[in-house]
Amino acid sequence: MNKPECKTLPDGTKNWLLNGKLHREDGPAVEWFNGIKQWYLNGKTTHPEAVVDLWLERGIFCWYDETNETLNFGENND
Repeated sequence: MNKPECKTLPDGTKNWLLNGKLHREDGPAVEWFNGIKQWYLNGKTTHPEAVVDLWLERGIFCWYDETNETLNFGENND
């Protein structure tokens, strides 16, 4: 898997880019300076659950924590 590169804008917004497109498989591809997060795969906006499905298809367990807006890998300790 190729790793996207994080570009931090002057206002503090972080963008993860892969081949010139917003893309991130282990978190949101855009983290705005004000805390808003947006998820992208191959330049297309997506829902975090689609990213979870991608990992599950690879045989890696993970889940999306809506409270913290993060992907978690390993055991779910609810």
